[in-house]
Amino acid sequence: MVVLTFTDEFTSSVQPRRLFKALILDAPNLIPKLMPEAIKNVQLAEGNGGPGSIQEITIAEGGNIKQLKHRIDAIDLEKLTYSYAVIDGDAALEKVDSISHEIKFEATEEGGCKTKNVSKYHPKEGVDVKEEDFKAAREEGLALLKVVDAYLVANPEAYAEGTINSDEFTSTVQPGRLFKALVLDAPNLIPKLMPEAIKNIQLVEREWRPWKHSEITIVEGDKIKHLKHRIDV
Repeated sequence: MVVLTFTDEFTSSVQPRRLFKALILDAPNLIPKLMPEAIKNVQLAEGNGGPGSIQEITIAEGGNIKQLKHRIDAIDLEKLTYSYAVIDGDAALEKVDSISHEIKFEATEEGGCKTKNVSKYHPKEGVDVKEEDFKAAREEGLALLKVVDAYLVANPEAYAEGTINSDEFTSTVQPGRLFKALVLDAPNLIPKLMPEAIKNIQLVEREWRPWKHSEITIVEGDKIKHLKHRIDV
């Protein structure tokens, strides 16, 4: 059984971190908005968005493929690399057992980004496959990348890096305890400790995980009445 390997590259004027945020981290929200004629929705079926999680992609009506399942294998926010495998999906896996992708975002000297996608197609036993069999799928992937790139070029404020501020605090409390209290249990603990400032914190969506939103209601008397936080990582 011969594994077919393809390497596709794309060069953009957009900075790599912006493209990574839009195309990878916020894909469940952004892609259906930019390509409603192709992608109906993207949602997590299992996991919290990290390695081992399963993404379910529902394709808009009219195509041969109705639904896809992606398994996230690796994601590195520092190196800007992302790996996933197509593990289920109608006609997409008609001739192969699985399809794996390794995507890397690298900065260019011009200040933009070069994206490299290494795809591996693992044929089913006894099935003869050719490069032409996967040409359409590769072109669709490139088309999606171009749409996101064009959106970022047209909207320079979207996913832009803001001013970076770094503050430090030293405590005698163990890091695990402080993390649980300040981050994981914040919706319950903070309003109890600071009722004069924070009225309540609640999840807009069901699970406390990446890409979901939390709503913070400020007590009366302050200029800010309401905040929404998006959990990224």
